[in-house]
Amino acid sequence: MKWLVIIFVFLSLTSTADNFLQDRQDLQRLLAERAARFNVYTESLKKRSGFFGNKTKHDMEKSNEVLMQIVNTDNKIIDVLNRFLNYKTFEKTNISYDAEKSKEKVQQMMQLTDTLTKELNRLESENKQLTSRNIKLKGWGFLSLAALVAAIYFLFRRRKLPTNN
Repeated sequence: MKWLVIIFVFLSLTSTADNFLQDRQDLQRLLAERAARFNVYTESLKKRSGFFGNKTKHDMEKSNEVLMQIVNTDNKIIDVLNRFLNYKTFEKTNISYDAEKSKEKVQQMMQLTDTLTKELNRLESENKQLTSRNIKLKGWGFLSLAALVAAIYFLFRRRKLPTNN
């Protein structure tokens, strides 16, 4: 399940990057298209096909059509720019989310380190206590063994000695 989520996030990021590049190309194409249409518009404004060099109604309609095409292209450019802004906002949100996630991980690791350090100190002191107890028990064991050997020695010596009576 975890791998599926990782693969999905990776694919969405690569598709987002591809969309970002596609939007960039679209923006460049739309800007070139707008520049060309604006040139057509300026030419249409200069065009005067009426009597005595006046503009006709048809010339004005053509200029307005070209102007409407420029407005449509501008709207498309604004849409692409809004997608750019949304992508940048997504990136900033994602970066801040990653920063928060990293900060939480660091805090968890610090707590874990503190807990492990406390546990290590407790176990070291317990180990010292057990070591000293072990030394004391070994001392009592050797002392008991020596007393037992001495008692056995005196018992056998007493049995082997003839009584003078």
